[in-house]
Amino acid sequence: MITMAQYYDIQRMHFRECKSKRTIAKELKISRRTVKKYLTEGKKPLRPPTWRSIKLRPAPVIEEVRPLIEKWIREEESAPVKQRHTRKRIFERLVTEHCFTGAESTVRKEVGRIRNKIKEDYLPLEFQLGDNIQCDWGQAQITLNGTQKRFTFCHEHTQNYLQTRIYTTKAGYPPLAKRSNYFRISI
Repeated sequence: MITMAQYYDIQRMHFRECKSKRTIAKELKISRRTVKKYLTEGKKPLRPPTWRSIKLRPAPVIEEVRPLIEKWIREEESAPVKQRHTRKRIFERLVTEHCFTGAESTVRKEVGRIRNKIKEDYLPLEFQLGDNIQCDWGQAQITLNGTQKRFTFCHEHTQNYLQTRIYTTKAGYPPLAKRSNYFRISI
């Protein structure tokens, strides 16, 4: 019986370093039969890492219809979800209306790429004046007269004003019901 370290050494030397079974047996001072046993035992071998190409390969068949697919998807953005084209329906339309010769899987992948590119995953921070407020909270320790005190501050701002409130509670967090114990600094 061999240790796990030896097992991984056998796997590494054979699959990554491309050494023969005989060489591995000599270096580890174990039998060739043992090396063979642990290489063909049915356990998942350590394979060399596979690399994927980062560059997209040219796709001449889909390149011809990509602008058309983008146009269809942009036109139906405002339509209800149930009335939009599915990937399969887009493929069927390409075949019947434009004699498309590519595969359905190619069209499905391309439609997915286009739809993911179109989606916006953010909310713009543009408001009407006085409509919304943004508030940033924080804590600070301040030394006053030789004693350290913890304060919580709230920095509020909109497009037309900016103010900072500093709360002075013993716990160091702003009170929810009582608003009388804060200093207001308007800029």
